[in-house]
Amino acid sequence: APTNRRSKRSRVGPKHVHTETGACDVGPKRAAKRDPYSRSEPADKCKGDAYASCIAVNGKKLHVNWFKSRVALYAKTCRYGHSQVLINGAHYADSNGGRDKSYCSKSVFGSEVTTGTWNVNRNYAKGTKICSKFWWNNGSSGPGTVNGYKSFGTACAVIG
Repeated sequence: APTNRRSKRSRVGPKHVHTETGACDVGPKRAAKRDPYSRSEPADKCKGDAYASCIAVNGKKLHVNWFKSRVALYAKTCRYGHSQVLINGAHYADSNGGRDKSYCSKSVFGSEVTTGTWNVNRNYAKGTKICSKFWWNNGSSGPGTVNGYKSFGTACAVIG
């Protein structure tokens, strides 16, 4: 069963960004009466189980300063692979230029490791989906793999 991951980082960030249904919201909880578009926490989402793909978006309203793809790792583990960033379902970029790299958690409690940062400094249309998917290169050809890669799920933030 999927687990919610909570980041220990500070919660200063963009407004007017929310997740699609099914993505884990790791921001602080607000009173139910609040307008969901007046939130002040960053779009900081993870999708997956013990290992997860994550996306963090920084900006305000429809403006995005930067976004980061990350991978959430369990305990002191490493995973060899790369993150793929999609905007509205179309390929945007790959971490490390699409070359696989070893990403490691240094904490016994696990951690979210940044795989790539993109400084975009631009406005996006309301409803734009910025997503990240971590592809683990496990060399397997078994069920659920594609050319030796297994996906840790897709995490998305929706602008607006």
